[in-house]
Amino acid sequence: MALRLLSAAVGIPVLFAAIWYGDVWLVLLVAIAALLGLAEFYRLAPGPSRGLAASAGARPAATLGFLWALALVLAAPAAAGDGPSLLLSDQPHLFLTVLAGGLLATLAWSIFSRREAALKDVAAGWAFTVAGALYVGLLAYALMLRYVGDGPPFTEGRNWLLFAVFTTFATDTGAFFVGRLIGKRPLAPTISPKKSQEGALAGLVAAVGAALALGALLDLPAAAWQQAMVGLVVGVVAQVGDLAESMLKRSAGAKEAGGLIPGHGGVLDRLDSLLFALPVVYYVVVLALGR
Repeated sequence: MALRLLSAAVGIPVLFAAIWYGDVWLVLLVAIAALLGLAEFYRLAPGPSRGLAASAGARPAATLGFLWALALVLAAPAAAGDGPSLLLSDQPHLFLTVLAGGLLATLAWSIFSRREAALKDVAAGWAFTVAGALYVGLLAYALMLRYVGDGPPFTEGRNWLLFAVFTTFATDTGAFFVGRLIGKRPLAPTISPKKSQEGALAGLVAAVGAALALGALLDLPAAAWQQAMVGLVVGVVAQVGDLAESMLKRSAGAKEAGGLIPGHGGVLDRLDSLLFALPVVYYVVVLALGR
């Protein structure tokens, strides 16, 4: 527990500063997180007797996956219309171009570089390459959300990103502590035996409370009931994201995705909830709230 709190005490200020100042700092942080998370995902994927694919031949194209995930992150601000000064801006089709290009490049690799492998292994390798890049590539929505609004300095986008991140953290924290204290009824025993229904409910309550507090603190352009509803949605999808990563680890026979963050496990163990929450908040803000 002490290591968990110490890691949070170090990591949260760094994250807050990167979101607050944006530009190259946030791009760099998101890119590093995406690459580290993808490395963990690919370590979970193939193996001769364990992993998501029990076959030594089902190897993802790791280098292509890393390049693709990085390209998705760098293209994300352009998809929002504007971006940090070091990147292209006002290129709304760039993100879709990178998405389609990555699919074609990884498929071509699978077809032409692995002709000696069994067809099922080629297909599995391509699937893991694509799944990993797209999974961690969801972090790109952090940059897309950061740059919504009326233009520089993108204060509104900054505040919505802070809202998404810290509402998600509140969900995780509420579920974790209440689950440990009073959790009795399992939530999804075949996926994550330690998660409880009591903890899940506490996570939802914490999400709504954090959403209202952050909405008032950041003066978000949405009514209190809208902030509460977005918080509730974040509370749901964040926990679904957590369970999804738990399913990946259980399928691979791994307790943690990695060990980089003391007390938390790997990068994916810390970001699993955010990977689902960020795109949901982005589309709610852009489509439902019209920002």
